[in-house]
Amino acid sequence: MKSFFQVISKRYERGSTIVTSNLVFSQWSGIFANDKVVTTAILDRLLHHSHVINILGDSYRLKEKKEEGLVDSDLYKFQSKKSMKHS
Repeated sequence: MKSFFQVISKRYERGSTIVTSNLVFSQWSGIFANDKVVTTAILDRLLHHSHVINILGDSYRLKEKKEEGLVDSDLYKFQSKKSMKHS
């Protein structure tokens, strides 16, 4: 947790950083031992001057396995807030 914060802090306003995640920002505190202060500090630095690209859909990496029937497609499918309300 501290290492990631240190990397983001050192990179802040010095260069571009690309971060990918399958979690929405509200779930990030779980990554950082539920430390909301550290999570907020990291997100503050990451999101300042950023462009967030939200990609919805099944995982590209699992496409082949799904086609072979080795994994359940719905297990890895992103659910939007709208579709979660109707479930």
